[in-house]
Amino acid sequence: MDELTQFREFANITTSAPAANEIAAFIPTAGLLQGTVHRLNSETVNEAELGEESYDHLALHWFDCADDGNLRAHIQLQLGVAQPTLWKMLRSRLREDVALEIAKYANFPLASALVVSGVLTGAEAGWEPECRSRWLNTLPLGQLLAESEKRLREVGKQVRNLETFENHLG
Repeated sequence: MDELTQFREFANITTSAPAANEIAAFIPTAGLLQGTVHRLNSETVNEAELGEESYDHLALHWFDCADDGNLRAHIQLQLGVAQPTLWKMLRSRLREDVALEIAKYANFPLASALVVSGVLTGAEAGWEPECRSRWLNTLPLGQLLAESEKRLREVGKQVRNLETFENHLG
């Protein structure tokens, strides 16, 4: 982090924990669902069960946490990033400038943007080692179930699309 703040575009970034309303994005779907099962069984979730903080759909999940319905238009207006380009970045690698703009828009810590874009790890951003499992263990069960339901719908849609594609091939 010290080295990054030497660069003008990163000078205002400080270490910080992720915001409560963004932390779900840093848990892969399988980890989130495993954690939900533990909570339903009145068991404690440990950090190792949650998977890596960086995974294939991280940028898309994080964007969804930040989006109030106007974020795509804001990114296009502020940075000139067209929506097709933004969608491609959300499914591959999110550029640092776009991630920082999303964090500013959503009032997320700027360090989180650099975790999403792959520049920093959570530890380098200043996260406490057990922050994700602590969040999952203390989140009201209804909220956890709602988050899990969103992820299950997403996975279901992906599976249906894949099945449709495969059925058309054969």
